[in-house]
Amino acid sequence: MNTHQSGKAADKTFPRSILKGLVAAIAVMACAGAALAQDYPVKPIKLIVPFAPGGGNDAIARLVGRHLSASLGQPVIIDNR
Repeated sequence: MNTHQSGKAADKTFPRSILKGLVAAIAVMACAGAALAQDYPVKPIKLIVPFAPGGGNDAIARLVGRHLSASLGQPVIIDNR
Protein backbone atom coordinates (compact mmCIF):
# COMPACT_ATOMS: atom_id res chain seq x y z
CA MET A 1 0.00 0.00 0.00
CA ASN A 2 2.89 2.37 0.67
CA THR A 3 4.22 1.86 -2.84
CA HIS A 4 0.93 3.10 -4.26
CA GLN A 5 1.09 6.28 -2.19
CA SER A 6 4.70 6.99 -3.14
CA GLY A 7 3.70 6.48 -6.77
CA LYS A 8 1.15 9.28 -6.43
CA ALA A 9 3.80 11.55 -4.94
CA ALA A 10 6.07 10.78 -7.87
CA ASP A 11 3.25 11.66 -10.27
CA LYS A 12 2.93 15.12 -8.71
CA THR A 13 6.65 15.90 -8.98
CA PHE A 14 7.07 14.59 -12.54
CA PRO A 15 5.33 17.54 -14.24
CA ARG A 16 7.32 19.99 -12.09
CA SER A 17 10.59 18.45 -13.23
CA ILE A 18 9.50 18.73 -16.84
CA LEU A 19 8.50 22.35 -16.28
CA LYS A 20 11.86 23.12 -14.66
CA GLY A 21 13.65 21.49 -17.57
CA LEU A 22 11.68 23.52 -20.11
CA VAL A 23 12.35 26.78 -18.24
CA ALA A 24 16.08 25.95 -18.12
CA ALA A 25 16.14 25.15 -21.84
CA ILE A 26 14.37 28.40 -22.72
CA ALA A 27 16.81 30.38 -20.57
CA VAL A 28 19.81 28.76 -22.26
CA MET A 29 18.40 29.43 -25.72
CA ALA A 30 17.71 33.07 -24.85
CA CYS A 31 21.29 33.58 -23.66
CA ALA A 32 22.72 31.83 -26.72
CA GLY A 33 20.62 33.98 -29.06
CA ALA A 34 21.99 37.16 -27.51
CA ALA A 35 25.55 35.93 -27.87
CA LEU A 36 25.07 35.05 -31.53
CA ALA A 37 23.55 38.42 -32.40
CA GLN A 38 26.92 40.22 -32.43
CA ASP A 39 28.82 40.75 -35.67
CA TYR A 40 32.20 39.06 -35.88
CA PRO A 41 34.85 40.42 -35.41
CA VAL A 42 33.99 43.29 -33.09
CA LYS A 43 37.58 44.50 -32.43
CA PRO A 44 40.63 45.10 -34.60
CA ILE A 45 42.44 41.94 -35.66
CA LYS A 46 46.08 41.54 -34.63
CA LEU A 47 48.19 39.52 -37.07
CA ILE A 48 51.43 38.43 -35.38
CA VAL A 49 54.42 37.87 -37.68
CA PRO A 50 57.28 36.04 -35.94
CA PHE A 51 59.94 37.69 -38.12
CA ALA A 52 61.66 41.08 -38.29
CA PRO A 53 59.90 43.91 -40.16
CA GLY A 54 61.02 44.77 -43.66
CA GLY A 55 61.52 41.22 -44.96
CA GLY A 56 59.53 39.10 -47.34
CA ASN A 57 57.36 37.66 -44.57
CA ASP A 58 56.43 41.16 -43.43
CA ALA A 59 55.45 42.19 -46.96
CA ILE A 60 53.24 39.12 -47.39
CA ALA A 61 51.65 39.65 -43.96
CA ARG A 62 50.83 43.27 -44.83
CA LEU A 63 49.32 42.19 -48.15
CA VAL A 64 47.19 39.53 -46.41
CA GLY A 65 46.24 42.06 -43.73
CA ARG A 66 45.07 44.56 -46.33
CA HIS A 67 42.83 41.96 -48.00
CA LEU A 68 41.48 40.73 -44.64
CA SER A 69 40.67 44.28 -43.63
CA ALA A 70 38.79 44.91 -46.87
CA SER A 71 36.79 41.68 -46.72
CA LEU A 72 35.94 41.75 -42.99
CA GLY A 73 35.48 45.49 -42.57
CA GLN A 74 37.77 45.63 -39.52
CA PRO A 75 41.27 47.07 -39.21
CA VAL A 76 44.11 44.55 -39.23
CA ILE A 77 47.22 45.37 -37.18
CA ILE A 78 50.51 43.72 -38.20
CA ASP A 79 52.69 42.95 -35.16
CA ASN A 80 56.25 41.87 -35.91
CA ARG A 81 57.90 40.00 -33.05
